[in-house]
Amino acid sequence: CFNMVLKGARGLPVTAIVQYTFDKMNAYFLKYSMEMDAQIAGENKRKYKYKFPPKVDEWLEFQSRKADSEKAILYDNEEWKYEVKEPGGTTNDGRQHGGRAFKVSLTRCHCSCGRPLLLNLPCSHLYTAGRVRNVDINHPLTVRESEFSIMTVKKTWAPRFHPYFDQSQWPEYHGVQLWPDP
Repeated sequence: CFNMVLKGARGLPVTAIVQYTFDKMNAYFLKYSMEMDAQIAGENKRKYKYKFPPKVDEWLEFQSRKADSEKAILYDNEEWKYEVKEPGGTTNDGRQHGGRAFKVSLTRCHCSCGRPLLLNLPCSHLYTAGRVRNVDINHPLTVRESEFSIMTVKKTWAPRFHPYFDQSQWPEYHGVQLWPDP
């Protein structure tokens, strides 16, 4: 939370708050940039070189495993529309539920579950239909896996801060002069 970054700045003059915020944000960006480098290099508990950040990778693996138990039925060969059926089962608390069916359009990478549109990541239903058709499930409007790649996240945390000089080395200001009320 950003409030924790500013926790030590209470009661300081404005210039000190700005300097404190700048230094904390620089440290924050450096920390996460180095963490992304470690994940790319495989320097983690699993010694796994991530293609996606760990949370996204877990989501994609879960959806792929879930797709293994689903069945797809082709309804329109030109539009590549499928009905994907999930099997019924029992939840962790013992409740039984029936299977559900979802409408999938591979040409638009759309699923009636709404997850691809909401998360811009594929759901298990898209995986199932894509496997049956043997096609890639990325689409520029709905499923954009490339935006979640580890390299894209690395660019997010790339160092953008430059050292600033003391006030005597600042360039001369020629803009509007502001004066406080008397």
